[in-house]
Amino acid sequence: MDVTLRLSPRQWRLLDDARERLEPSQELASFVARAFAEAPQPHRLAFKPQTEGDVRAPAGAGLIAAGTAAALELRGGDVVRVEQVTGGQCVDLVAWSLADSRERLSAARTRSLAGVSPGLGDVLWSGPPFQRPLLLIVADSAPGHDLLFPACSPAEYAGAGCEAEPSCVGVQGAGAAAWGLETADLPDPLNLWLRSSVGADGSLGWESTATLAGDHVELLALVPLLVVINPCVDDIFGCSGLEPGPIAVSTRKATASELDHVRGMAAEPAAPVTGHARPLVRVAASPPPLACTWRELIVQLPGTAGEVSPAAVRAAAVELSLAVLRDQAPRSPDGGR
Repeated sequence: MDVTLRLSPRQWRLLDDARERLEPSQELASFVARAFAEAPQPHRLAFKPQTEGDVRAPAGAGLIAAGTAAALELRGGDVVRVEQVTGGQCVDLVAWSLADSRERLSAARTRSLAGVSPGLGDVLWSGPPFQRPLLLIVADSAPGHDLLFPACSPAEYAGAGCEAEPSCVGVQGAGAAAWGLETADLPDPLNLWLRSSVGADGSLGWESTATLAGDHVELLALVPLLVVINPCVDDIFGCSGLEPGPIAVSTRKATASELDHVRGMAAEPAAPVTGHARPLVRVAASPPPLACTWRELIVQLPGTAGEVSPAAVRAAAVELSLAVLRDQAPRSPDGGR
């Protein structure tokens, strides 16, 4: 039977590099067929169905494509809604105080107070000396978020033998640059819908995102903030099923009951702040999204009984390619989310 695969440019290059390393005379389609026949079924990857037809955002929301970010200036009392469009998509969120960019989301401080997986009613905090609430989760239709893993970086992909970009660090950095921020200013993110865990030996683990279209999170800004939100661009390790897709982002004003719930929360820094504040002001236009032209590859699977998911074939080929190239590249410092 013939199976048509959708491959991102980075996936195509990864598979072709592994084919060249393993058997240069073999056609790419034959290499993929061999990978599916010989490799065990990948157990970590969610096989997200391919989307047919136009992908649309809900009314009143903006569609944020993979490879770009929503950079939003929120006032205290604004609520931002992040919604799944196709399902199965991990999302990264970072934030800074508009009054002073030295104050930013602290994954570590939030983790110490809300645990590794914050949910409905939990607060996202800034670090010392500010150490105050920045955002409150006021709606969460699909609990299971992460404060353990960093954003995927160019070094992580290069360390696995892949092309370095796109990466979430690159996408977030490009979005934040419109406010004069640099890559070094990026805090570790809240990874929405990434299911992480800590083993008995202290090792970290994760499972791919398991959400449906329409699942959403809403966060109430407690102080004026710059919030950058992006669909994770991981098309290699599998946190979004090897096929990054768009998300929908919208804003609204908090209801009276939501505002009553946060009344009395600390609004001032926990300790004196020395030095000079670094207020954020937009200095440039946001960059255009990174172009990703998916390529199709027809693979013949001889002797296959029953239907085969193209996503399963692609996952098998990606996992074999990573294994082939693993010993040929320097170790990633990021741990391979």
